[in-house]
Amino acid sequence: MKVLFTRPAAPSNALVQALRRNGDELTTCPALVIEARQAPAAQLSNVRLANCFVFVSTHAVRCGWRHVASRAADIDVCWYAVGPATAAELSAHGVSVVAPRTPGSSEALLALDVLQSVRDKRIVIVRGMGGLDTLFTVLGTRGAHVDALEVYERRSADVTSLADALAADVDVVVVSSGDGLDAVVTTLNHRKLQRVLNDATFVVPSDRVAVQARAAGVVRVVASKGVGDAAVIATLQDLRANSQG
Repeated sequence: MKVLFTRPAAPSNALVQALRRNGDELTTCPALVIEARQAPAAQLSNVRLANCFVFVSTHAVRCGWRHVASRAADIDVCWYAVGPATAAELSAHGVSVVAPRTPGSSEALLALDVLQSVRDKRIVIVRGMGGLDTLFTVLGTRGAHVDALEVYERRSADVTSLADALAADVDVVVVSSGDGLDAVVTTLNHRKLQRVLNDATFVVPSDRVAVQARAAGVVRVVASKGVGDAAVIATLQDLRANSQG
């Protein structure tokens, strides 16, 4: 299979090796670019009051740690990550991290026992601008005081490069978010690449993004149940097996 990987971050060695072992051809072209931003002063003021910090991605750790590092030595602070990759990035700063094992998602994080009783806790969610409100809504209904610390923003990557990659007879397009999907679909529509919408299989990170993809005109959609390497590799293996069967 010819696989186009459109995440902002480059694919890991584990993912690259898994694809090569199966004879797949991997092309990488980010649909989005992640840029760090200075968090607003009003959001930064919540850092010193927080009991808990929740990091929604590796980008949140890389762009946001400098804002919360002053709390690292506070033994009363709890640190949470949305999945294993984010947990590993956060643990490198010497804090004890709680995270779902796999797959990583807001729903998996919210299902953890330790986040069922959070009444009156002050929780800061470290994320990008315009992130999903699932964590806000659910933790708020559980009685927590929830604030955002928005430390990065997403912008569309080079359209010409993405269009060229999509036009190169790809079999599978891997996207990692709803915003990434929007960027890919916009490029396809602008360049009149309807064939890709009809014939390529889009691997998306969740059922929610799968619904979004179908609404945007994508015909073949598979949810990988997460953005981690293990989830994507398993999904690609299933696709390969089905195509051969």
